[in-house]
Amino acid sequence: MRAAVFLFFGVCFASLSEVRGQRLRVSGTHIMRGHDRFFLSGANSAWVAYGYDFGNHQYQQRRAVYLSMLDVVSQAGGNSMRTWVHIHGATSPKFNSSGHVTGLDNDGSFLSDFKRYLDDARARPHLPLFMERSCSS
Repeated sequence: MRAAVFLFFGVCFASLSEVRGQRLRVSGTHIMRGHDRFFLSGANSAWVAYGYDFGNHQYQQRRAVYLSMLDVVSQAGGNSMRTWVHIHGATSPKFNSSGHVTGLDNDGSFLSDFKRYLDDARARPHLPLFMERSCSS
């Protein structure tokens, strides 16, 4: 489990730190890509099916909608998409009867689902930004 969590955050960090092969960095109060200031311009995709987008083989069912959102933002000149990951814990992460997190999802497909989304975003000039969970109850 610990390795899966580290892998998940490693994949997210790698995606957040590179856009088209160039690392992003902070210089003073500016985000920089190479020697140029980088401005995040995009959309909040939130979710397609509230809390049921990633893990348990669910992304494939939502993929066409995510691809459409990525394309619309890209065509409008956007370069980022904020996506909610764990909304209310209904399908991810996986909890045991004591309420402790024991995995990313029941089927073990969360990482492959999420990597597919990252690959879809990286096929466009997007920098995926991820929210761990919403504050909704």
